[in-house]
Amino acid sequence: MNTHLPTNIILNPDFDTALFMRNIWRKKPFLIRNSFNFSKEAGGAPITTAEIHALAINPEQIARLITHKTVNSTIKWSLKHAPLSDLPKENIPDWTVLVQNVELSSIIAHQLLQQFSFTRLAELDDLMVSYATTGGGVGAHVDSYDVFLLQGQGQRRWRISHQTDLSLTPKLPLKILKNFISEEEWILNPGDMLYLPPNVAHEGIALSNDCLTYSIGYRAPRLHDAVDDLLGMLNNEEGDDDSPQLMLNAVTPNIHPAQLTSSDVQCYRDTLNQWLDDLVLEEHLGCLLTRSNRNHAVPTPRASIKLKVNLNLSAGTRMLYSPKFIFIEGFAFAAEGSDWIALSNLANKRYLTTDDLMQLSKDALNIVQDWLQEGWCTQK
Repeated sequence: MNTHLPTNIILNPDFDTALFMRNIWRKKPFLIRNSFNFSKEAGGAPITTAEIHALAINPEQIARLITHKTVNSTIKWSLKHAPLSDLPKENIPDWTVLVQNVELSSIIAHQLLQQFSFTRLAELDDLMVSYATTGGGVGAHVDSYDVFLLQGQGQRRWRISHQTDLSLTPKLPLKILKNFISEEEWILNPGDMLYLPPNVAHEGIALSNDCLTYSIGYRAPRLHDAVDDLLGMLNNEEGDDDSPQLMLNAVTPNIHPAQLTSSDVQCYRDTLNQWLDDLVLEEHLGCLLTRSNRNHAVPTPRASIKLKVNLNLSAGTRMLYSPKFIFIEGFAFAAEGSDWIALSNLANKRYLTTDDLMQLSKDALNIVQDWLQEGWCTQK
C-alpha cells in the first residue's frame, strides 16, 4: 500500500482482497461498505462535481448526457454525445452525465484506479464518473465486463437481478432492458462500493442532486476480435511467409474420397498448434492487452534520459511483462537480465528510481528514451 497517497483514496485495509479474489471475483455480486473513507473529515469525494462538469464540456473528452421524462406513463429517454456545450441546471431532476477515462485528466483519479491493481492490471480499463441529479440514471442494463460501482458523493440506489431475459426495449437510444425485475437492492453512501461480475442486470438511480458514482471498469475483448488481431499481426510480419503447410494425413486408402475425417481435423489442429506456439501467443496477448488507443500528453522534444531523475509511467500508459517480453502500448520488446528486472518493476510500480535507471543497458535506455518521446513516460 502506498502510504503517500491521500487517506481518502486508499482502499480500506480491512477489505480482504485475497479472499475477495478467491470467493467473489467473477462469481457473484458483492457489497463492500466503507471501502474508502470519503467522509468530510477525510476530505470528501476525491473527484469533485466541479471537475466532472468541467471535463464533461471539454470538447476533447468522451462524455454523454442522458435525460429522461415520463410522458403518458411512458419514459422518454434522450442521449447526447460530446461535445457538450453546457449541462442542465443542478436543481433539475432526472439527468446524468457520464465522463469516461477520467484517470487521464486527473492524477487523483489515476491514483484511485491503481487501488484496484489487486485484480489484474492487464484487464483494468478505466475510471468513468457519473454525476446525476435526483432520479438520474441510465436505465436497467447489463455490462459484459466486471465493474466496481463506488459511491463518491450523495446517495444512489442500486437494484440487481440475475435474470436470463436480457431483451432490450426497442427504439431507444440506450440499451435498456425491457423486462427488468429486481431481486436485491441497496442504498450506497459515500465510500460504499458494489462489485458486479459480467452480465448481471442492474439499475442505479440517484437519490440526491449531488450524486457522484465512480465506475471502475474492466476490458474483456471478444475472442473473434482477438483472433482477427492475431491474424493481422501475423500478416504484417516482415519477410516471406514461413507458416507451415497444411498437409492432411493419408495413412490408408480412403474408400470415401470426398469425406473429411476426424483425423483431418486433428491434423489441422496440430498444424495450427505448431504455428501458434506459446511464444507467439504470449507476444500477441501482451500487445493486445496493452493497446489503449488513448491520447497521451503531447510529446516533448527529444532529450537524453536524466539518470538522476525518477522515471514514471504516464497516467494512460498500459504496460505489462511476461517471461520473455516487455509490453507497452501495443508493442513488445524482448528483454532479459537486469533490463527485464528493471522494466518489469516499472510495469508493476509505474515508476523507476534513479538506482533502477542506472541498471539499464544502453540499448534499454535508448528504448526508454523513445517511450519518453511518445509521451508514455515522464521525467520531472
